[in-house]
Amino acid sequence: MAVEDYRALRQNNSAVNEKDEMDAKQCAHEIHQATSAFENNDHERVIFYINAALQHTDQASDLLFMRAKSSLEVGDFYTTVSDTGKILKLHSSHLDAYQLRGDAYFHIGEFEAAANHYRQGLKYDPEHKGCKQGHKTLKSITKKAKRGDDASEEGNHDDALKYWSQAIEEAGQIDAFVRPTKMKMVKSYSATGNHDMAIRLALELLDEEETVDHYYVLGDAEMAAEKFDEAAKTFRIAFEKSVSSAVPSFSAFVRNIFVNACPTHTLSFIYFACLDSGRSRTKTRIARTNEESRGCLETKYAKELL
Repeated sequence: MAVEDYRALRQNNSAVNEKDEMDAKQCAHEIHQATSAFENNDHERVIFYINAALQHTDQASDLLFMRAKSSLEVGDFYTTVSDTGKILKLHSSHLDAYQLRGDAYFHIGEFEAAANHYRQGLKYDPEHKGCKQGHKTLKSITKKAKRGDDASEEGNHDDALKYWSQAIEEAGQIDAFVRPTKMKMVKSYSATGNHDMAIRLALELLDEEETVDHYYVLGDAEMAAEKFDEAAKTFRIAFEKSVSSAVPSFSAFVRNIFVNACPTHTLSFIYFACLDSGRSRTKTRIARTNEESRGCLETKYAKELL
């Protein structure tokens, strides 16, 4: 249609040149390719051709919606939020855009924003399937997660693990919810004495995404299991990945971990490699009895790290 419009304009207006017509042809081709790819769920290809087509037009809600939906499918949730925001500015009652934006916020962990968009869509149509299901799922997950949090605070870790597991199963691929919840589960497994499961779950988190926080979680689980050599290695990696001016040295970093661990862990011995000591890559042995651990900050061994 755009190509035919340009041809008609050229007959009546010499200012409309051949280049404009060629641009219209190119745009029509890109939209056709994007639409075909969208029908075949080839989302990377959709995004490629929509990006090209949008170079020729400023406002095209249908193209933005295709890109928003495909971006959600490939995990580019922020583009989905941006594109659906543009759509809703032009069409405030676009129900599918409300659902899609809610889904994107859900995936990035902005649960209140997700709920607000689902509710807004339901105001226009209380029976909209996507918004209704999204709101129901979000409400169920957050309810189970809160029950788990409450149980954990009360020291009832078995119930906490049960509720969190149910929430994770329902959340599916919502990593922004699943991974922080798994981190809490590691601590509860350690608290129940199931150290093998705690370490296994912490390693699973690292396999999913190698982050400093996940190394901390693994190190804590190893400390709780009294696997001190492994913990020292894990905390070293965490330190190396999070070096900043706030942590002047590895020994200061270890001291912080040691001080925080003392009130809750009974340690037989720990080996820490002090990177900044005069003894390059040598090990400082910190030996303490169970009785000494209760006053660890006063022992001569703890002072070696101060």
